[in-house]
Amino acid sequence: MNFTAKLHQAIATNNSLLIVGLDTIMSNLDRVLDEVMNLPTEQQEMLIQILQRRAIEHRRDEIARDAQLSLAESRKLKIQTAEEAIADLREFIQNDFGD
Repeated sequence: MNFTAKLHQAIATNNSLLIVGLDTIMSNLDRVLDEVMNLPTEQQEMLIQILQRRAIEHRRDEIARDAQLSLAESRKLKIQTAEEAIADLREFIQNDFGD
């Protein structure tokens, strides 16, 4: 079997595993949803509130991580005037895209 055939076989196997994994996830999710639907309405509403709060907390954590990364990256930049930045950009363009 040549490399291309082996690659296609590996991709097909991985796709099959992905599909099986997704089926398992969906099956588990369906069971959880069925259980939730069996809860009293008040408990369903409490669960919704808990999930919403956790989603908000998760998003806040993501934003905080992104902000920390952005701050760390911004510290790597050198402070320069507009003229210096334009000159650097022109030099970059000339060296990478010029004659």
